[in-house]
Amino acid sequence: MSIDCSNCGHFEIGPKLCDELQLLPKNHWQINRIREAMPQVRGPKMITRDSTNIAEVKSISSDKLSKLQKKALRSKAEGKSTYIGRIIYTGKME
Repeated sequence: MSIDCSNCGHFEIGPKLCDELQLLPKNHWQINRIREAMPQVRGPKMITRDSTNIAEVKSISSDKLSKLQKKALRSKAEGKSTYIGRIIYTGKME
């Protein structure tokens, strides 16, 4: 899923991981970790799980397609719809 956030900029996240993170309270340590990492990562970003099953923010290299990009291209080629979202947050980040 491709998200365009007014605070974080453009990033990609899998729908399953997005749903799981939305169920967590806003002061959960994983949410705080993602909030801290978002401004530090330059360029296109992706929220993904690493080998320890913890969500983290990574930079998407321009020379290699991510799994989500490959899936979106495959869906587009097959004529299926892709998920694209926009988050607009007006308020103070905690």
